[in-house]
Amino acid sequence: MKRHRLTNGVYYLMLGLWFGSLVMLAITAAATFSTVRASQTQMTPEAQNRLAGSIVGSAIDKLAVVEMICAAVIVCCVLLQSTVFKKQLGGRKINAVRIALLVLVIVVLGADRLVVAPTLHQHRSIMHTAIDETTILQSKAIFDSMHQWSVRLASTSMLLLAAATLISPFALTSKNTIDDKNN
Repeated sequence: MKRHRLTNGVYYLMLGLWFGSLVMLAITAAATFSTVRASQTQMTPEAQNRLAGSIVGSAIDKLAVVEMICAAVIVCCVLLQSTVFKKQLGGRKINAVRIALLVLVIVVLGADRLVVAPTLHQHRSIMHTAIDETTILQSKAIFDSMHQWSVRLASTSMLLLAAATLISPFALTSKNTIDDKNN
């Protein structure tokens, strides 16, 4: 039985799930803001943005769980691929590039979850509860800056995951495997 194929299948499933969930988040965020703004409610534009931001923020928090699960499973698969199924790997350089891309996307996830997300939550709360206008404006400036970082990190994650997915077939197919198929 070719157990490495099962490992590779799970690996690709997790890459696809992670990438697809980030793409879906980008689509959903844009749709949420435009739908809330287009609604015929008596809400002020500020209240509409607050509502849409709360919805998208909640989705991002739930997505983070999916991302962490995908990252953990991918790490397990890479460990299996690099040890138990080492003979099935392609060249060392291409595999090193693949692993570097995966490490980078996990670092980006860590930066988002450990630095950016907590700061966003903190300043969203301050903006909505503070009474002093100066405090609100300072928190809004920090929130806007962190939001830009959050978008950049999500975009970077998508690019890294796409690159890892595209390079993986070359890293996970050894010359021996190709020769076996041709005979």
